[in-house]
Amino acid sequence: GRLMKLEDPKDLTRELYLSVFTRTPAEREVGDVARYLAARPQARLAAIQEIVWATLTSVEFRFKH
Repeated sequence: GRLMKLEDPKDLTRELYLSVFTRTPAEREVGDVARYLAARPQARLAAIQEIVWATLTSVEFRFKH
């Protein structure tokens, strides 16, 4: 819900990365998220859920936490 309220992909990515990885995202990561969301404007909630799931199942999350 918190991420759905953020319209700017940069803000959304920053909030997500700080919450999951406890670091700010690189510009490339911001771009990746922005492109993913832009490709799914009619399914924004599902796209955000998929991004969150991807971060939580990532190698970075598993081995740094």
